Amino acid sequence: MSESQSRYSIVERLTTQKLELMRAKSNLNQSILERKQNIESLKLDIIREKKVFDDEATREKAELDKALRTAENTLKTLIEQQ
Repeated sequence: MSESQSRYSIVERLTTQKLELMRAKSNLNQSILERKQNIESLKLDIIREKKVFDDEATREKAELDKALRTAENTLKTLIEQQ
């Protein structure tokens, strides 16, 4: 009876350890998946921010070019008037 009880205890302990390992592996896989999704989300955020930055830079450049042309035209007009 003692030997049978001992075998049962060993099998039970091994089964419990196996279940714990499977649970840990599942949790790890879930954590990896969540981190991958987070990384992809951050990549998309960076792409969006870069587009906003590029759009703002293009808009500011256009405004500066316009201001420069206006200043050049004003200077040209003033020179012609003298």
